[in-house]
Amino acid sequence: MPLPTQAIFPGLLESAYRRELQNLFSKNVLARLRAKDTSLWPAEDYQAGSMESNLGWLDLPGQLGPLLARVVARAAKIAPAGFERVVFVTMGVSSLAAESILHLPAASLGKRPFLLDTIDPDSLRAFDELLDFDTTLFVFANKSGKLIETHSLLLYFLERLKMMGIHFPAHHFITLAEENSYLGQLAGEYNFLDSFLDPPGIHGRFSSLIHFNFFLAALCCFDPGDLLAHTQSMRDACGPSAPGEANPAVSLGAFLAAAEIEGLDRLVFFTTDSLDAVARRIGYLVGASTGKKGRGIVPIFGRPSYGLEMLQQGCLVVILKMAGEEDLELGRTHDDLCGAGVPMVTIELNGPEELAVELFKWEIATALACSQLAVDPFHDPDIREAGQGLCRYWTRSRPSLNLLHPPRAFEKEKSSYMPRAKHASRSRH
Repeated sequence: MPLPTQAIFPGLLESAYRRELQNLFSKNVLARLRAKDTSLWPAEDYQAGSMESNLGWLDLPGQLGPLLARVVARAAKIAPAGFERVVFVTMGVSSLAAESILHLPAASLGKRPFLLDTIDPDSLRAFDELLDFDTTLFVFANKSGKLIETHSLLLYFLERLKMMGIHFPAHHFITLAEENSYLGQLAGEYNFLDSFLDPPGIHGRFSSLIHFNFFLAALCCFDPGDLLAHTQSMRDACGPSAPGEANPAVSLGAFLAAAEIEGLDRLVFFTTDSLDAVARRIGYLVGASTGKKGRGIVPIFGRPSYGLEMLQQGCLVVILKMAGEEDLELGRTHDDLCGAGVPMVTIELNGPEELAVELFKWEIATALACSQLAVDPFHDPDIREAGQGLCRYWTRSRPSLNLLHPPRAFEKEKSSYMPRAKHASRSRH
């Protein structure tokens, strides 16, 4: 089965890249990862149990079948049950998964859903006025369900349905949450229409196989068998039996580790429009996993104005595109970077059914890179310290490079999507 194509151009990192490849091979890191060897990363004794639990994401390719089959079966019943619109209420990394799917061309979607990921009062009030509550189904997707934003929106919409005189308001709700989570418990207590539970203990940023495949199955009505087949193919391609540098996860992990060790710690993404949210999901995975103990890779989302001189200063580049989407600017950027020796990886997906497996590859690569950087990929960094450090980094770098810009609100252009409030904060876990 075809998989996303990946080509690494080490450029000035050639010798460091070869060194890290050899380190991964000589230490048998990939096989140890598959065996869930927690000694690959530094950790305190009290963290050993949680680290082993977090490695459960490696088992997901063999566990998703029943979940996806249920998702597709439920999706087929939405219209016959009288629901004309679906509102996905997402916070954290599941929101980026939903955004990624909603970025797909409209023809790829089986329905036109709404995405709500804000509690901004003005946005929520405007959104409320758009809805016909009688025919609206709410899908809450959040691993823990402990976020105050998620709980607030759930109680708000429950109350709105009651005010509309709907007899069984709980039957307008479906949840995707972690097993034994607070949100999962609420689904049982309120007798929601359905609840989809994923295995406990897996960190949110290593849960792409769950989140992306859930939304692909629910929104695009993809065959679960095809999604699972792609997952199995990527697992095999990234497994210990895959040969040397041809293993895409190993080569990508070595590339990331070599860059950070050599001081190229700015990971700049250039993408086609449909993959903007995918790039941000990858950037979050790499940045939050590597950013500890004074180390880390900072994700930056490129703009056409970024000149070659800027990208030659401490950067490595990812060019991410979807087959069939032509972008002349990306082509020129690729050629210029090659000519200047800027380290770069280009990735092309054959279709949206490969979104989940591409993230799965990045998860493996990130775990491998962290083993070389001696940081625990599953430990959450100190958010305040990281934020202060990033502000200092912006202040120091921006005058000379004009490279980093304050975060921009992302507003969906299609009328079927709920725009994010420009100043609303987003929680991630």
